[in-house]
Amino acid sequence: MSSDRLNVLSAKEKYWLYENSVQYPQFDIDFFVKEYRYFYKSDPRILCEDFCGTGNFSCEWVKNHPQNVANSVDIDPLPISYGKEHHLASLNPDQRKRLNYIEQDVVKYHLHMHKADIVSALNYAVCFFKRRKNLLEYFSSVKKSMHAKSLFIMDAFGGEQSQLPNEEDTEHDDDKFIYHWECHTFNPITNEGIYKIHYTKQSGSGSENKRYQDVFVYDWRLWSIAELKELLLEAGFSKVHCYWEGDDEDGGGDGNFVITEVAENCDSWNCYLVAQP
Repeated sequence: MSSDRLNVLSAKEKYWLYENSVQYPQFDIDFFVKEYRYFYKSDPRILCEDFCGTGNFSCEWVKNHPQNVANSVDIDPLPISYGKEHHLASLNPDQRKRLNYIEQDVVKYHLHMHKADIVSALNYAVCFFKRRKNLLEYFSSVKKSMHAKSLFIMDAFGGEQSQLPNEEDTEHDDDKFIYHWECHTFNPITNEGIYKIHYTKQSGSGSENKRYQDVFVYDWRLWSIAELKELLLEAGFSKVHCYWEGDDEDGGGDGNFVITEVAENCDSWNCYLVAQP
């Protein structure tokens, strides 16, 4: 066994690293509010964060406005436990009343008809569904829990780099760590792949940096935008809009997402899908 696999991160360390390398809650909040206003000329107040993990996004949602409410749903008790200890506990009493953690399967939760202004499924969560019937069941359950002026927002990714073995490194100099995203394997017959997140903690003191291997490992199916849109419409949504990310001068994503029906294929892309009931 290689030495880097002997390095083990605590739950506190691994979730902190994930939140500071993968999640950008305020960016998503600004996007959600902007698009909700675009469609409905008002502000969203009730969020349902599906596959919430630690509930970091929900925590920031309730802090963003004194009337915001968030329901954080996940079947995994470990990140929820971390979220309650490190996020819920950091809120003031009024904010804590407006953040609810629900340890439950998201499909069962939505079938109970819990209404929300926005339902979100971020961090490519729908890739956990490998079969069409299961993803359709999830989308159908979300549709049943929505009201006339609500949005379902999810993200998706793709491109050549998502299907060929490779590792992409991103340095976070301020926090002294490197984020490694790896496409480990990909089967073009099933569109299923193994994706991994590793971290290297930079010592900054001349001592050896420590790499932490396989901190998060995902066994996913990549769904195309066309498949996702077709399934959402089949589930009963009336319209599905694709928000494509633009390019910066270096060929990477520029963080600007605009509605489009035509996009140029590239090595790596990210998008939001926004569905109306």
